[in-house]
Amino acid sequence: MTGMTRNEFLDLMASYGADFSRWPETRRHEAERFLAKADEATRHAYEAENAFDDFISAEMNDPVVPIRLEEQILGTAPIAMIGR
Repeated sequence: MTGMTRNEFLDLMASYGADFSRWPETRRHEAERFLAKADEATRHAYEAENAFDDFISAEMNDPVVPIRLEEQILGTAPIAMIGR
């Protein structure tokens, strides 16, 4: 297999994200090698994708809310008027 091109890398990253474990197994090592030698713009794109992946991850966007706070918020919420 010939070396990965920048466009191939960016296309795969757009499809699978920055976590190489989600990439097709046949392309993972090639992508790691490519990134190690990539230009600054490609590394920046990878870092931006990695930050985006972190942002949309369930762990980051699903904070643990104390039940007491949840009860307080629900207790002050207006009751919907159904049928009016």
